[in-house]
Amino acid sequence: MADLVQWLTAQLDEDQGVALAAGDGGDGWNATEQASCECCSNVRTDKGSLVCTPDDRDAPHIAEWDPARVLREVDGKQRTLIRCQEEMLSGIPRLVHFAQQTLREMALGFSHRSGYAEAIASAE
Repeated sequence: MADLVQWLTAQLDEDQGVALAAGDGGDGWNATEQASCECCSNVRTDKGSLVCTPDDRDAPHIAEWDPARVLREVDGKQRTLIRCQEEMLSGIPRLVHFAQQTLREMALGFSHRSGYAEAIASAE
């Protein structure tokens, strides 16, 4: 299980680094700005940059998953990871089992990344 915890920590650290590089901690991105051309939709970042997407349906999704939200998601997952580690040390079978299952389920969001299969196998 320690390998899975270490792998999950690395995935969260990576997401945090990418989000910090993309945003400045502002109020988030928005997709309400009118595009300067008819071929795309714009998303304004908190740094003032524009992200152009050719499909109107993509802009709200891009804006919703701005760096500020990703950082909040990472923070919540890091806290859950810490609580799971604490519960695994408790020695109470039900809590240990629940914590292990929670970690496996947290890893699902990263199943497309390198090392996933190995990390899950190490937790079996």
